[in-house]
Amino acid sequence: MSEIVFNDPDALSRLNSIVHKAVRADLRVGAIHRPTKTVWVETAILYAKPTRPRGR
Repeated sequence: MSEIVFNDPDALSRLNSIVHKAVRADLRVGAIHRPTKTVWVETAILYAKPTRPRGR
């Protein structure tokens, strides 16, 4: 898979849009079920270059 997506910018963009959508959804669920108001998230590229507007 890495040979495909890292050599094809369109494939990488499609993969990122799929993965980032799932990660954002997981972060929202995790944040909702936290006992505190503060949530720390470390991400490599999730917010570096959004593939779509946030909140969608």
